[in-house]
Amino acid sequence: MTYAIRPMTGDDWAAVIAVAGSLAGWFSETGVASIRVDVRHQEGFVATDRGEIVGFLTIGACRDEDVDRATTGEIWGIYLAPSYWRKGIGRFLCGQAEKMLASRGFSVATLWVLEKNVQGRRFYEAMGFAADGVTKEIDLGARLVAVRYSKRLHTEEG
Repeated sequence: MTYAIRPMTGDDWAAVIAVAGSLAGWFSETGVASIRVDVRHQEGFVATDRGEIVGFLTIGACRDEDVDRATTGEIWGIYLAPSYWRKGIGRFLCGQAEKMLASRGFSVATLWVLEKNVQGRRFYEAMGFAADGVTKEIDLGARLVAVRYSKRLHTEEG
């Protein structure tokens, strides 16, 4: 498999929505319809395999009010079509997100994962993230609990 990452464009929306729609159980129809990239606050990227969009990633400054937003970036989302799980592309995307956040001057990365997403939580823990004790309720067409994870990023200075 040949994976690549590139900036998301408006032409990618149909494929991005198809990936989100393939994640049955995590997104309702309302949740899929609400996916958007607010280019004022986050950057969107698509993951491709031989040119086909198989996932997407969004990053930006952390949205949480209890952190130092000048030093804390956020992985707003990493989503892959289920047929691409456990093939290394999630690890690739997470690593790229960390590098991009560090290159933008952030020394800490945070992300939110659904409490009941055991597979996702194990993935982020394997990537070096740890739950930091903060939770929140979110609405993806159903009320769900999300858990915040954080990780110190490797920067050129340290």
